[in-house]
Amino acid sequence: MLKLAVKTVGMDIVSRNPVIVLRNEDGPEIILIATGKAEAQAIMYKINNISLPRPFTYDLMENVLKELSIDLHQVVMNKIHDNILYSQIELHQDEDTFIVDSRPSDAIALALWTNSPIYSTEEVAAQIMLKESTLDNEAEDEQKRFREFLNDLRPEDFGN
Repeated sequence: MLKLAVKTVGMDIVSRNPVIVLRNEDGPEIILIATGKAEAQAIMYKINNISLPRPFTYDLMENVLKELSIDLHQVVMNKIHDNILYSQIELHQDEDTFIVDSRPSDAIALALWTNSPIYSTEEVAAQIMLKESTLDNEAEDEQKRFREFLNDLRPEDFGN
């Protein structure tokens, strides 16, 4: 398994939807995970140490786990089926282990709240992992296309 860390939350330039950017702790690869706006906002608040006057759902879950003496051992991105990424949360209570299915964004958020590790199986990583430089190259290509667009503009393109 590959250990991952949350790098940031960004915006997919095509869909304009939020994405969680996870990086491989042992290499230059990243994984992009589409998420909802609420989850993206919660994760951004957490990684930027911003607290709100009222708790997030993840605060509630963290409190429930603590109250029941349950340890969130790890989160694992464990499979892809029909282009949907699946994850599991591994919980420990005393000598018992519980595996709970979860949306990846919720699992990642809860891992952040509980300071728990995030992993991907090798099989999943092989399907969705990108070189970090891929994003840099895409951004450079987009900037180049925009500069070319600006260079090709003529006064008549703006109308009267």
